[in-house]
Amino acid sequence: MANALYRGSVVLLSSHLERYVESLIVEAVDAINSVNPAVSSLPEALRMAQIEQSLRVAFETKNVATRIGALKSIVQDMSWFWEDTGTCNRLRGGPLIDGFDNPLPRRINRLFESIGVGGVVGRAVGLDGSTDRGIIEVKVEELVQKRNAIAHTGMTTDLTQEDVMFYMRCSRKLVRGIDIIVGGQLQGITLGWPWTLSRSHSSVGV
Repeated sequence: MANALYRGSVVLLSSHLERYVESLIVEAVDAINSVNPAVSSLPEALRMAQIEQSLRVAFETKNVATRIGALKSIVQDMSWFWEDTGTCNRLRGGPLIDGFDNPLPRRINRLFESIGVGGVVGRAVGLDGSTDRGIIEVKVEELVQKRNAIAHTGMTTDLTQEDVMFYMRCSRKLVRGIDIIVGGQLQGITLGWPWTLSRSHSSVGV
């Protein structure tokens, strides 16, 4: 019974980590939109991500009508993309998180690169001042891999309460660090701490 509860805890924790990361991306985009920034101040990766979906449809779809619709969208809805002297408050967070379904550290890094924040996992882990620093990324990777094994292969390997608590602690430290790294980098665009709630800018040492 206890092992079943611990397996369920691993699945839920991984799911919450995934949702947190997705929500932070959307919140970051909303924060940028709120200040109507100059297009020239936007990371090129973020600008490109806004148009990639339409480009894929335009060049990978065989249906002519669909391709024409995608090209029209690029011309009509994405004209701001080319105007460095203009401003923009129409960025979309949805396209950035499409397809994000596993919060493995390498995928988290790739996701935040789409808003111009590189190497976010390593930078977030680097904020931790405890002896956990060397294993945070390893434990988060292990958490997600075990979640996948439980969900897709019916893994029955024993998990302990200590395992679950360790995964929780490392996940919490990672997300707090990511929060600080992303918020700090966005200040260059938003000209102020971007999040609605006041959050600690100090070391992540829970």
